[in-house]
Amino acid sequence: MRNDVPIERGPTAPNQPEFQAAVRAEQIKALYHAPAIMLVNPINASILAVVLWQAYPAWILLLWIGLFCVVVSVRFADRARYLRQPHDSGHDEDDWARRFTVGAAVTGCLWGLCASAVFISPDPVANVVVTFVLGGMTVGAVFQQSAYLPAFYAFALPATIPQVVCYFAKGDRVSIAMSLMLAAYVAVVALMGRYINRWIVENLLLRLDQTAANSELQAAVTKSKALLGEIEQIYRNSPVGLSLLDNDFRFIRINEHLAEMSGVTVEAAIGRTLREVIPRLADGIIAMHQPILERGEPVMNAEMTGKSPKPPYGERHWLVNCFPYRSESGEMIGLLDSVLDVTDLKQAQSALRESEERFRTIFDSVNDLIFVHDFDTGAVVEVNQRACEMLGYTRDEMLKLKIGDHSENQPPYLTENLFSKMQKARSGTPQTFDWRAKTKDGRLFWLEISLRRATFGGREFLLSAAREISQRKEAEDQLKRMAQFDLLTGLANRGVFVAEVARAIERVQRGEHGFAVLYLDLDHFKDVNDTLGHPIGDRLLQSVAERLRANVRAIDTLARFGGDEFALLMSDAGDPTDAGVLADKILQIMNEPFLLDGNQIHSGVSIGIAPYEPDDPNAEALLAHADVALYRAKSEGRHTYRFFTDAMDAEVRKRVALTSELQAGIAAGQLFLVYQPQVDMETSRLVGLEALVRWNHPARGVLSPSQFLPAAERSGLIVTLGNWVLLAACRQARQWLESGVALPPLAINVSALQFKAPRELESKIEAALAETGLPPGALEIEMTETALIGTSSGPDNVIERLRARGLRIAIDDFGTGYSSLLYLRRFPVDRIKIAQEFVKDIGIEPNDTAIVKAAIGLARELGIGVMAEGVETADQLRLLHAWGCRQAQGYYFAPPMPAEDILPLLRSGSILRWQAAASMPPGAPRRAAAGKPRRVHPASQRGASR
Repeated sequence: MRNDVPIERGPTAPNQPEFQAAVRAEQIKALYHAPAIMLVNPINASILAVVLWQAYPAWILLLWIGLFCVVVSVRFADRARYLRQPHDSGHDEDDWARRFTVGAAVTGCLWGLCASAVFISPDPVANVVVTFVLGGMTVGAVFQQSAYLPAFYAFALPATIPQVVCYFAKGDRVSIAMSLMLAAYVAVVALMGRYINRWIVENLLLRLDQTAANSELQAAVTKSKALLGEIEQIYRNSPVGLSLLDNDFRFIRINEHLAEMSGVTVEAAIGRTLREVIPRLADGIIAMHQPILERGEPVMNAEMTGKSPKPPYGERHWLVNCFPYRSESGEMIGLLDSVLDVTDLKQAQSALRESEERFRTIFDSVNDLIFVHDFDTGAVVEVNQRACEMLGYTRDEMLKLKIGDHSENQPPYLTENLFSKMQKARSGTPQTFDWRAKTKDGRLFWLEISLRRATFGGREFLLSAAREISQRKEAEDQLKRMAQFDLLTGLANRGVFVAEVARAIERVQRGEHGFAVLYLDLDHFKDVNDTLGHPIGDRLLQSVAERLRANVRAIDTLARFGGDEFALLMSDAGDPTDAGVLADKILQIMNEPFLLDGNQIHSGVSIGIAPYEPDDPNAEALLAHADVALYRAKSEGRHTYRFFTDAMDAEVRKRVALTSELQAGIAAGQLFLVYQPQVDMETSRLVGLEALVRWNHPARGVLSPSQFLPAAERSGLIVTLGNWVLLAACRQARQWLESGVALPPLAINVSALQFKAPRELESKIEAALAETGLPPGALEIEMTETALIGTSSGPDNVIERLRARGLRIAIDDFGTGYSSLLYLRRFPVDRIKIAQEFVKDIGIEPNDTAIVKAAIGLARELGIGVMAEGVETADQLRLLHAWGCRQAQGYYFAPPMPAEDILPLLRSGSILRWQAAASMPPGAPRRAAAGKPRRVHPASQRGASR
């Protein structure tokens, strides 16, 4: 049953369901929070039972009173349940209303049983008492239950209607009068309950409506304050200068940006006129506002140029917008201006125009032929002046021709072959090739064409640069006939030199004087090529050849074998010391710098000397001996010379055997990995692991990397070894992850030789990640500075591709190679690791201390992480931490350990907790064994791992 007074009838009641639910909740709360009427029921019933004691049997009255007590108890228990339960949602209010209504109806029915007294008791006083008690209970129900009409009616009607009916049924005049009076009383009480219910409901609606209105008003005020705050923040922090002036050009408001542009503070500008604040520009600004003052028209995007109103008083450019500021009535009461300083934009536009002019000048003045082709069709869309002159066409004619119109169109120089080259360039592979072209008058000539993709203005094109190589082709033909000489230096080539050595052997065997072979290799020649370019490198080789040629005898033979390798046959050498004297002379002349294109280049030389011995079988063997001696010279510091000896030969043979054994050891599974923790100095938290390779040699026991990596580097086996380390480390990392531990980045060393084949290296890394399911971010690739220098910065930049894939990149042994800020800028890396060679003597050797501090500062400025290697003492740790280094690796924390020993460390996450568990006293140097020598990390011996 629903309340028969609609909620909508209240003058302030909205129709929203949430209001109706809230009113219903308040009605039910009023019912359950007034327990007095329920207590009165058994009390009044007991009183009435006393009055009727003579009229009814005692057991009926007692049963009647007992029923009252049971019903009232049940209703009190129901009320207690209501008071204990939350009623925020309002979804269960109908159920509580029904429960209370049922209880009221049962109570009313019990009172209705009193009507039988009309027939049972002859005493009229008793009937009057019954009537008055029922009337009193009904009046009480009006005040307690009229908040909810169904509950009120459920009690009042069953309690009174039976009495009315019984009086009327009795039939005598008094009873009929009593029936009519009681019926009138019931009607009055019902109307009273209805009006009281309406008053209660309307008051509830009014209160809820008032609460909702207050909430909405509060929300609106809060929103308005927030909006005003946002507007104020926008106004204050706007990058555009904003001001409000009155009609006399007096500042009413000005934001910080415009005040800063004007050279005053906001407070100083408010209330002052334009002429007082910026007198230099006032006249121009006032004149700019005339359309607003005269016609009320805004001034849009007006450009103004003048001297800056604040030091330095240089010329500035502003873009100004002016608007009339009007009152609500439409009267103009002020001027609203926005000012944007566009000086930088103007300067950029000017610089762009100058750049375009310079580009066009360079584009048209270079000696090469330059064409810009449509990416899809290959049609020429731009061409420089040199191409027009060379081919004999005007620019307009060139833009109308097809690319094949410039070709000889004789095999293999056909148009379809040219389109094939263009297709490869479209796919991202630059093409460089020779081509036979023809001019407008049919003359044929040779071009060397470089073709590649290019992007201009967000659109892709094909860019081709060509240069005439007709003379070069003629020279090549001539050089083919001169196969005995080196093209670059004019020196003899290897074939000629070997033949001369063979003839020298024959002369010695005939009894003539002996001779010696000197094998020369320039020191750090690759650095010259990488930093100054190959043209300078070629010029250096030519200069070296000229200097050597000027300092050897005419009877000696000087040759270039390729690259930076030279050979010298010293004839008539009566004693090996003669060759040593000549080597000293060469070292001295090569120690003098070369001046090439303004660059002063120091390029020393390493020399291997092989004097002829009677048991040397042939020229190639003698050259091999000189090569062995050369390697010894380079490995012992460079810029020196060494003689070949039997001991050297034995060492070479030993290295060859070791290489063969290593290859077999890899196949036989003799290699294994150990892992050294990397630690955060401040928290002792484990931040990484470095995978280090060891070789369990079947005869020589466990070998450290320094005993076999050099042989692997020289033989090229380092690539196979590196691939094994990569896969083995990834598999172990996968096992750790599956054991449920958090795995920090796992560092793996990659050799410079692996970086020389970037695509293959990427493929191996991808394959290892795919097989093990390891996320790329779990790997850190460590490379030396030597490997970094040898990495291409073009489209084949493997470092950028690996970082984009999610792998971390670190430079290992930082400072031991050929550090260059250029490479750190060109190839951004995640971390540098300062070499142990410098860390071990910090605080002792001033130079090492300065290098380490500089490296830490450099890393901090470049935003690169830094880690110190080889930390073995608390003093080292303290100094490194004071200089800003936060991560370290070394025996102070832990030696390299097997995988099974690393697992507890990973579970703890902290090296100190792990050490405590292992009873390792903190603060003591951490070494694998007493007397263990420090690790050395020479860049030349870096490979798959240490």
